[in-house]
Amino acid sequence: MSRMLTFLVLIILICFLNSCTSSTSALVYKNPKYDSYQTARVVVLPFKDAEGQVGSGEIVSSIFETTLLSTGKFEVVERRQLDKILAEQNLSLTGLIKDTISVGKLAKADVMIVGTVKTLQNGKGNGYTIITASIKGIHIETGMTLWSIDKTSSATDGLPMYSWDVVAKKLCRDMIDAFMEK
Repeated sequence: MSRMLTFLVLIILICFLNSCTSSTSALVYKNPKYDSYQTARVVVLPFKDAEGQVGSGEIVSSIFETTLLSTGKFEVVERRQLDKILAEQNLSLTGLIKDTISVGKLAKADVMIVGTVKTLQNGKGNGYTIITASIKGIHIETGMTLWSIDKTSSATDGLPMYSWDVVAKKLCRDMIDAFMEK
């Protein structure tokens, strides 16, 4: 009986915690010619920071990259390899890259992913954790936008376990799911 009660409490707790994070529907554009299952190698550039949130773009793009790898469907150019390529070309990720397509070509990638963290509101204290981001997948050879996604995720309470990185992981999972749908 004690085991059954523990199991029941665990199920109720999981249901409660899942209800504490929410996502709004994504605004998704997918090029009709794009097949996400043909993409083999991608490069994820650091996303632009949310206003007043220095480093937010780098962190969210890193979470996005890890989440993308976890699908097992993509080969992702490592950030160190990308830094090496940029150093050889006297470019910098922190500076303005005028021709981002050439970066993707140098990395021998099929798709380059760029993005912006538009909003990052940390839920410490009396607020909700809210993150809004916009990302695009750009075909390296043609420069054509393959897909574009704007999405917001939030945690509906101020519990410490719902820090912004947890919400960012959910946001990234949802964004990847959106462009992977057939």
